[in-house]
Amino acid sequence: MRGDQRSDLSLMTLGGRTNAVLELGKRLLQPDDEWKDKCAALTELRQLLADFARLHVEALDAADDLASLFTPENVQALTQPFRVTLTDLRSTVVREACATLALLARTLEPARCKMLVRDVFPTLLDARGGSNKVNTAAIHSCVEAIVDATPGRFVLAPVLQVLETSKNREVRESCIHYVYLALEGWSSAALERFRIPLQTAIAASLSDASSKGREKARDCYWKYIALWPDEVETLNALLADGVKKHLKRSRKEADLETSFKPAKRRHLATITNTLSSKSTAKNLFAEADAVHSNKKPTQRSSSRQKPGVKPRASGDKKMTPPAPGTQTSTPRSRIPSTPTSALKKPREGDVPSKIPSPAHIHFTRTAETESTANRQHTPTYLESKFTQLIEEKASLTKKLDAQAHQLQQLQEQIQMMQEEKQIINSRNKDAMVATMAAHADHTATQQEIQYQLAEQVASQEAEIDELRSQSSSPAQSPQQPEQEISQLKNDLASLTEQLQAATAKLDASSAEAGDELSALRSEKSALEERLAAQSAQVEELTEQQSAAVAALEEQKRELASEVSALKSGQSEAMAQCSEKSERVAELESELSALTEQLQAATAKLDASSAEAGDELSALRSEKSALEERLAAQSAQVEELTEQQSAAVAALEEQKRELASEVSALKSGQSEAMAQCSEKSERIGDTTSVGDVLVGEMSSRAVCDRRRGFPDKAMPKAPISLRRFSLAFARDRSEIEDEERRINEANLLKRRLRRQREVSKILPNEKHRFNLTTSK
Repeated sequence: MRGDQRSDLSLMTLGGRTNAVLELGKRLLQPDDEWKDKCAALTELRQLLADFARLHVEALDAADDLASLFTPENVQALTQPFRVTLTDLRSTVVREACATLALLARTLEPARCKMLVRDVFPTLLDARGGSNKVNTAAIHSCVEAIVDATPGRFVLAPVLQVLETSKNREVRESCIHYVYLALEGWSSAALERFRIPLQTAIAASLSDASSKGREKARDCYWKYIALWPDEVETLNALLADGVKKHLKRSRKEADLETSFKPAKRRHLATITNTLSSKSTAKNLFAEADAVHSNKKPTQRSSSRQKPGVKPRASGDKKMTPPAPGTQTSTPRSRIPSTPTSALKKPREGDVPSKIPSPAHIHFTRTAETESTANRQHTPTYLESKFTQLIEEKASLTKKLDAQAHQLQQLQEQIQMMQEEKQIINSRNKDAMVATMAAHADHTATQQEIQYQLAEQVASQEAEIDELRSQSSSPAQSPQQPEQEISQLKNDLASLTEQLQAATAKLDASSAEAGDELSALRSEKSALEERLAAQSAQVEELTEQQSAAVAALEEQKRELASEVSALKSGQSEAMAQCSEKSERVAELESELSALTEQLQAATAKLDASSAEAGDELSALRSEKSALEERLAAQSAQVEELTEQQSAAVAALEEQKRELASEVSALKSGQSEAMAQCSEKSERIGDTTSVGDVLVGEMSSRAVCDRRRGFPDKAMPKAPISLRRFSLAFARDRSEIEDEERRINEANLLKRRLRRQREVSKILPNEKHRFNLTTSK
C-alpha cells in the first residue's frame, strides 16, 4: 500500500471496531492492479445502499444492522477510498465510484453524508476538468446528483470558488449549470447566505467567453430575480449595457416560445371554397386552348409545394391585370379564368367537389412540368444556374483544400505522436536499463561488502583460534590472552553491527527499487493506453477524411453533369437568339411596307394641305395656352435640372461601383454583346429611318401651317404612323428586355434609359449629360 493509504487506515478502525462498510473501504484502497476487486467492492456497497433504501421505504425505518452500517462516522471513513477511486486511471473504476457516490447521496440523508460530501466534493470538481471524456461525463452526473440531494454550504461554496478561479471552459460551464440546479431545487433559506456571492458569480458568468455559459447564466439570472425581486437593481448595477440588451432579448424570445401555439390543420370536409370537378375541368380546358392559341412564350414562377402533398384548387390567389398594350397568356393552373368564378354558387343539381379529380391532378402536373421546363430553358435561368454551379464548385474546391490541409495536419500530428511514442519508449527503456544497472551495481557492492565482512569475520575467528591455542601454552601470562579475547569480541560485535546495517540498507534499496519499478510499469501501462486511444482517434479521423473526400468527389461528378446540361441549355438559348434575329428581319420588312404607307400618307397630306387654314385661329389660342404651360414647365425644368445634377452625382458614384461589375460581366458575355451590338445597329438604322420620316412629316406640316388657309381645316396626323411608332417601340422594348435577360447588366441599362428620357425632357442639357455618361 501507499504511504497516504496507510495513514488513513486509522479512520477505518474506529477504536478497534470494524464492519462491512469499513471492510469495503479497505478493499478500495488496494493497489491499482486490483481494479476488479475495487469494482466488486463498489458493487457490494451499492447493493447495501439499495437494501437500506428498500427497507426504509417498506418499514419506514431501516433495520438496525443496516442503520448501524451507515452511521456518519462510517460514511466519513469512506473519504479516502472515494478520493483514490475517483482519481484512478481506469475509467471503469471512476464510473463505478461516481455511480456509488451518487447513489449514496440520494439514499442517505444529508446529516449522514454531509461530512463525506464536504471532503470529497473538491476532488470531484478538480477531476471535472480532466481530459478523459468518459470520466468527466460520469463525474458531471455525480455532481448533479449531489447538488440535488444535499443542499448546503459545503456544496455551493466550492462551486462558486471554482467558477471564479477556473480557466477551463468546460469546468466553468458545468459550475454555472450547478448554480442553476441549486437556484432551481434548493429552498430560499439554504440560499440566503449566498445571496451576495451569487450576484457576483451571475454577473461574471453573463460576460463569460463561452456562449453556452452565458446562456445558462441568463437562466440563473431569471431564477435569482424570481427568488429575490428586491435585488434587481443591485444585480443590474453590476451588468454592462450589452448584457442587459441580451437579457431583454432572451426574455422576449422565451415569451414568444411560450405563447406560440401551432395552428391546427383544418379537416378536408370543412373547406368550402373549392371548385366542382365539372366547372374546374371546363375552365382548365378553356385555358389550355387559350395557351395553345397564343404564339408568344410565357414564363411563370413555379410555386413551392411540399413533396407528397396534393395541390388543392382555390380561388384565393391574387390576379394582377396585364399591362396595357401587351399580350398576355394564361398559364395552366387550377385557378379559374376569372377571379369571381371560384365564388359562384353551384347549381342545385351539382354538388361541390372537395377533392380534385385524377384527371384534374394529372393535367395540373403536366402543366406545371411544362411551365418548369419552359422556365428552365430561358437564358437567364441557365446562366444563373451556371454561375451558381461555378460558385458551388469553388466552395467545394475550398472545402477540398481545407480537408486536404486538415488531413496533412493530422498526418503530421500522427507522425509527431509516433515520434513521441518512440521517444517515450526509448526513455522508458533507458530508465529501466539505468535502474536495473544501478540496482545490479548496488547489489554487487553490497555483496562485495558482505564478502569482505565475511572474510574479516573469518580472519578474526582464525585469530581467535590461534589465540586460544596460544592461551593453552603455559609460557604466556593469563591476563594477556583475556585482554586480547575481549578486544576481539568487541571487534566482532562492531563487525556484526556493520553487517546488519549493510543488510538493512540493502533491503531498503531493494524496496525502493521495487517501488520505482512498479511506478515505472504503471506509467508505462498508462502511456500505452493513451497511445492506443490516440491511435484509435487517428484511425477514426482518417476514416472520416476518406469518407468526406469520397463524398466531395461524388458531388464533383454531379456538378460536372449539371454543367454539361447547362451548356446544352445555353446552346438552346443561342438558338432562341437566332430566332430573335429572324424576327428583326421580319420587322425590317414591315418597316419597308410602312415606308410605302408613309409615302401614300404624304400624298394625302399634300392634297389636304389646302384645307388647313380654318384652324389657324384655334391653333393660335392653343399656342397661347401652350406658352403658359411652357412657362410652368420651365419652372419644372429648373427643378429637374437641380434634381438632375444631384442624380448625375449619385449616378457617377454608382457608375464607378458598377464599372468593376460591368468589366467582369463583359469578359464572360463578349459573344452575346457582339450579337446584341448587331441587333442594336439594325434597330438604330430602323429608328433613324423612322425619325427621318417623322421629321419630313413634321416639316411639311409646319410649312402648311405657315402658309395658312382660312377656309379649310387642318387634318390630324396619320394614325398609321402612330401605330407604327408604338408597335416599333414595343418590339424594341421586348428585344431590349430579351438582351437584358441574356446579359446581367440590366441595372446599368435601366439607368441609361432613364438618362435618355431625362435628355428628351431637357434638350439644352443633352450635351452635358452625354459628356458625364461617356466618362
